[in-house]
Amino acid sequence: MRRAACLVLIAASVLIPAHGEFSDFTFLAPRFNFQILEGPPVPVGADVEFRFPISGSDRPPLALSVRLGAGYEDGKLVRDPLDGDPIPAPATFDDPARFDAPNAQWDLGIVRGLVRGSGGNRLEAFLLYRGRWDVYRNGFPTAVFPDARGLFGTALLAGLGYDRVRDRGRGLKSGAAAEVSGEWGPGLLASRFGPVDYGRLNASVRGYLPLLPEGSTLSRVLAPQLALRAAADAAFGPDQPLFVLQGFGGRYEGRGLAGEVRGYPTRAYDASFKAYGNLEVRLFGPALGPAAPMAFAFLDGGAYSGLHKSPTYGDATGILASAGAGIAIGIGPAFHGGLYGGTRLPVEDPLVPVYVPEGGRGFFSAMFTLHF
Repeated sequence: MRRAACLVLIAASVLIPAHGEFSDFTFLAPRFNFQILEGPPVPVGADVEFRFPISGSDRPPLALSVRLGAGYEDGKLVRDPLDGDPIPAPATFDDPARFDAPNAQWDLGIVRGLVRGSGGNRLEAFLLYRGRWDVYRNGFPTAVFPDARGLFGTALLAGLGYDRVRDRGRGLKSGAAAEVSGEWGPGLLASRFGPVDYGRLNASVRGYLPLLPEGSTLSRVLAPQLALRAAADAAFGPDQPLFVLQGFGGRYEGRGLAGEVRGYPTRAYDASFKAYGNLEVRLFGPALGPAAPMAFAFLDGGAYSGLHKSPTYGDATGILASAGAGIAIGIGPAFHGGLYGGTRLPVEDPLVPVYVPEGGRGFFSAMFTLHF
């Protein structure tokens, strides 16, 4: 069964397009459940986006944007729902802090092209009406987190997106992309099932620099590349939901701070303000059909401030950092499966005793997911 799940995941990932151009249809990403097989990710849903042109080519392009997503994912809580203080991340999949989380999400709105490229918009503005429905199957109290058992809420999202990333095959990319957005989810747009009331601002940037000329003899065998990504997310409001605290915003939401800074427990550091940066040096081998081997070295850093509704760590601030290297097989422009290891760097972080109670700095992990 595990082998079949892996094959399905690989097949789905091949369909993921490069983000170099905004298109009329985009398979954004699969959704995973890590609890079903207690470790290996099982694809349990997907996110797709459609665009329907409204104006003709003789005017600035205007399109209706529709995004749909659903899945049977899993979640975990790394803060005590009774008082909001951090707790150790669950080490086993039968831990009560882990739960199933069936969900659905949708966006509906308009996208206005501001600068056109050869294959679509290079710069565009967007205004979206966003909704989500989450059911968290657990018995947590809702005194601290009203949405601890799930939510039904909607929000408004507006911003600008820029994309000049080009896919050069076997995982190599060139160019840069960026986005800034604001999201507003007031209580009047939410139901009594998991009430929410929040706002947040998000900014992100990523870029790719090949270190050899395209088409050179050496690059066909070994192609080095420098990759950079950074993002910042600031939330505010009386009832910030778990999906806001545990992840990054924008049109295509990112993982949490500890998911982006490698070596720390995922979904930990669910702060109102968080930021991270990734720097990677990648070396791509020759293409093997649709796949290509890759070796990489990385340096990750992040920061957080303020654990929402935590009486002890409500004003806590800290820094996360790690460095390491790995090997992987890439399929398509974004999927990589492999292994990596590294060390957590010595930084000022008051939550390390809670989230890394075993002390040591070294870590080793499997990589079977989307990669920027």
